[in-house]
Amino acid sequence: MERSRGTAKSELACAAGAALGLGGAGTAAAVSACCAGPAVGPLVISLLGASGAVALEGLRPYTLALLVLSAFVIGASFRLRAHRVRWLLWLSVFVWLASFGAILWARADAGTSGFIALSSMDEPLRDAFNRQRDRVRVVELVSPTCPICLAGVSSVEHALFAEVPSKNLAGFVVWVPMLGGRAGNVPEAMSLAPDPRILHYWDESNDLGVSYERVLPVPGGPAWDVYMLYAPGIVWSGSAPPTPSFWMHQLPITNAPRLDAAVFAQRARALLALER
Repeated sequence: MERSRGTAKSELACAAGAALGLGGAGTAAAVSACCAGPAVGPLVISLLGASGAVALEGLRPYTLALLVLSAFVIGASFRLRAHRVRWLLWLSVFVWLASFGAILWARADAGTSGFIALSSMDEPLRDAFNRQRDRVRVVELVSPTCPICLAGVSSVEHALFAEVPSKNLAGFVVWVPMLGGRAGNVPEAMSLAPDPRILHYWDESNDLGVSYERVLPVPGGPAWDVYMLYAPGIVWSGSAPPTPSFWMHQLPITNAPRLDAAVFAQRARALLALER
């Protein structure tokens, strides 16, 4: 009887360890894949909502700790005499290995080709902006690891650039280091805005966000997750960027409308009509 009771406790402890290992490894994989992958970011938002996606992104600094802890729990559980639930432990091992592989894939260095690093003087963005002064220009400040930003970039691409073939439309996507964004995250995120009329930049220092904080203005820190339109003829003449003709955002502020890609595209079309 005592032996049977001890076996039951071991099996229960083993099952609990396997469940903890599965949960820790699965969470670590979800955090790593969540916002580094542009195809996954919008899906995460639809499943968890904006606040849930941001909360998941907040766990990113603990990814390694989750993996180590889950591996320790799984390893310790194998020492228990629980043959009837041993399959659950092997399942947790499989999930842990898959999670580890997903994390390595998400963090793999994709290279830095395809985007341009900005200097402290915001060059060469300012030069490119002025060279295309005869066009309607879209400027987006977004993080490559923010699922809400990724969804915003994708919506502008589909509602505007994919629908408006005009050569008088130009885009500048400036990726900023918010929510732990790094240069290595940019190439994959760029796939959300593949239109050849769009140039991509990486602002390591986030100086441009600080400048736009005063230009828009955006209270509470550097501007990001903002989407701006510039009418033809506007020139960037000083150190600070010019005030946009129209802008939208996905921030907790009320001094501008929240991003609606259809409305944004409509305003861009109106500026293109005026340009003619």
